[in-house]
Amino acid sequence: MVAARIVRRRGRADAGRTLDDFLQAMAERASLLHERDEVYEFIHLSFQEFLCATYLARRCPMWRPSPPS
Repeated sequence: MVAARIVRRRGRADAGRTLDDFLQAMAERASLLHERDEVYEFIHLSFQEFLCATYLARRCPMWRPSPPS
């Protein structure tokens, strides 16, 4: 999804470079990602868990808590 948005905004020619720049920044500057054998993983699982919970809350209504009565 994110890659498709970048392609739409930047064009196909710049999308690869933009994604590579983002991954490099997250690995080197923000220390959010770690690269091993060209595979990226989160250094802190709490960030991965937050993103997973956010995705489920937005995409799966059955995972949302019921409003108080």
